[in-house]
Amino acid sequence: WWDSLPNDWQFFFNDKLLPNGRINNKPSEDALIYLKDIDTISCESYYRKEWNKDLKQSVYTYFINSIDGLQDLYNLKELKIVDCNLSQDSLENLCSLKSLVKLDLSQNKIAALPLNYRLGNIVELNISNNQFESLDFLINLPNLEVLYCYSNKLTGTRGLEKANLSR
Repeated sequence: WWDSLPNDWQFFFNDKLLPNGRINNKPSEDALIYLKDIDTISCESYYRKEWNKDLKQSVYTYFINSIDGLQDLYNLKELKIVDCNLSQDSLENLCSLKSLVKLDLSQNKIAALPLNYRLGNIVELNISNNQFESLDFLINLPNLEVLYCYSNKLTGTRGLEKANLSR
């Protein structure tokens, strides 16, 4: 599993979740078992900011480019990937995360979630500060109770009528 994991996630896991891990080394078997059983991932503003002398401005290098590789984390219940420059193309394997209950994709560049994404266990979703124009995908979230969707490009409330939101 580790060897097929994209480098950006290997780096993140070693850097943020494994206290004694070296950034570029494969974790021990015990560490891999721990990672495979993890139920929460919180990745927020995981990038490097550098000053580019030629451009005379800050340049951001984002480390997390997609959720590829997380589909093997069968116990993952909460996923928070905030301010990591993700787009909808970065979410290709999202529907394979069957155990997800809470999903926070705020402060990215996501414009839509495909209507074929079945995320039946999601109870709380945060898509604030993105580029969503529609909430049509909510039909695929039958257990959704809490939705945060402010600061998007929404043109209406279509999709909300199918949602079972408590707030």
